[in-house]
Amino acid sequence: MISLSYFWRVNTQQIAILFAGPPLLAVAVVVSSSRWINRRYEKQQLLVWSCTPGALNMLWLTPLQLLNLMPQRQEGILFAAASFANKFITGFGYLVAGPFLDFIGLEPGTPPGKAPYCPKITCYAAFTA
Repeated sequence: MISLSYFWRVNTQQIAILFAGPPLLAVAVVVSSSRWINRRYEKQQLLVWSCTPGALNMLWLTPLQLLNLMPQRQEGILFAAASFANKFITGFGYLVAGPFLDFIGLEPGTPPGKAPYCPKITCYAAFTA
């Protein structure tokens, strides 16, 4: 987005057209032609035709990447960092929630709204606020 705005000097309306235009056009084409295509061709033919462009794309892209003829992209590092952060936050949540539930004395199977009053929490909240 930043490169579109600052480098290419594209305004927000043009960005909206760039990102929303092609998907909306594709939906319009598919909706208007799907009944005719489904009557004319078998599902197996349509499946082969829909998978063929992806397979052809892989025929030239994969060898170029394996031979280091294409620039390396670093999305893997970004996804690994995001995955690690997600796992860390989830694990940290369990690490904190377990002892906290023991601290307040909440028993397993307690229905919502039936949890006992816990003066420890009121005291703790008053001192930490």
